Amino acid sequence: MVTVEDKLIIGNDSYLAVFDRATYNPNKILLDVGFKVRSITKVNEYIVASCYKGASVDEAEEARNYYWDTISPSWNFPSDTTGMGAANALINTGNKLRGVYGNRGGLYDGDSPAQKVFEHIPKLGRGKVLNIYPGAMADMDGITLIGISGSTDDSTGLEQGIYAYGSENSVIGEALVLLHLISTGTTQGATLKIGMVRVFGDDIYYSWRDGSTYGVDKISPGANAATSGVYESLIFDNSDADKSKLLIHQISTFEALASGESVTNKSKLERTSSFTSGTAVSTVSARRAKDLFNERFKELEVGFTIASSGGTFPKLTQHEILFNSLDEEGYNE
Repeated sequence: MVTVEDKLIIGNDSYLAVFDRATYNPNKILLDVGFKVRSITKVNEYIVASCYKGASVDEAEEARNYYWDTISPSWNFPSDTTGMGAANALINTGNKLRGVYGNRGGLYDGDSPAQKVFEHIPKLGRGKVLNIYPGAMADMDGITLIGISGSTDDSTGLEQGIYAYGSENSVIGEALVLLHLISTGTTQGATLKIGMVRVFGDDIYYSWRDGSTYGVDKISPGANAATSGVYESLIFDNSDADKSKLLIHQISTFEALASGESVTNKSKLERTSSFTSGTAVSTVSARRAKDLFNERFKELEVGFTIASSGGTFPKLTQHEILFNSLDEEGYNE
């Protein structure tokens, strides 16, 4: 549902229903035959209703966004989104249409043509799918919040919770992070579900199911920081996965640590099953964590873990690796 002036617009199966504070018309706007409303938002002067044709949004045969100015006797125009998949949810962010489309959590701006922000949620297993609920997207000061997920068959790879996409500063690139977990601490499982994400003033609310337990969490300014966080890079091979390189060191720099804060670098060579952690740095006022290696690699993943027991959180300023490309050795046979 969305409101425009004195009208409440409701997605009602194959119709847009309207309540104008005096009368309720459940069949005000009829969609094309077979299409059903999934999600609604407002952009400029239009209501945008994401719709699909098929047994479910996960099995959509066709997908369209219908635009209606709330004045015309029918919708104004449709936009085909079949190539991206059906929209799970839509929001208005900065007066720009943004939505999660398809069944792998792909985020797109606009719709025809659409700009792909990212193709799928990180760690979603190959061949696995996910969908989010229509109410599981929100905007907070230009940051897009996404509740992952409404349904998924990936119970071991996908990390679930409230994701955030955006940037707090225009000079810093936008990024996707898993920002909040549900209060039980569970992050994986086919019975973990995020129902809705809403922002009221400075507060974030999100509803969830964890097995047979249900709840609503609230995040407010001034609340204690999370007790831990992690960054893991993509695979780095210096544009040649078959050429040996020499890893020299890994350094994380950060603002002076407060009591109870710690930073630990970690690394993974040649796609091993797990990361190897370096030495944790927890000395008050420390500003960097450095790990020496002198190890050969062809493919490398790096990262760090940050932790806090005092309600504050370490503030990383830079993460870097130093390596020797070993160009003088030529290629491996």
